Amino acid sequence: MQQQDDVYFVEQVLAGNKQAFAFIINRYKNRIYAMVLRMVKNPEDAKDLVQECFIKIDSLINMTGKEVLPAGCTEFLSITAWIFSEKSK
Repeated sequence: MQQQDDVYFVEQVLAGNKQAFAFIINRYKNRIYAMVLRMVKNPEDAKDLVQECFIKIDSLINMTGKEVLPAGCTEFLSITAWIFSEKSK
């Protein structure tokens, strides 16, 4: 059911409905934040990376016209968190 909801809200985003993207953010933000925090171990850095993730999701939705949640974000976050942690060393 959740995947069907995601498809509906992605379709709404593509139609220009900004509230639909806010719904997507609210649905996934806590789950994504928890995952990122485990990777980078810094709350402020985790918040920044989550914001980057949602910017990337918005771009992917608009470029591909497809539902990219949560798999698209998970891959992006893993790579971004790894790059971030390497730069922090």
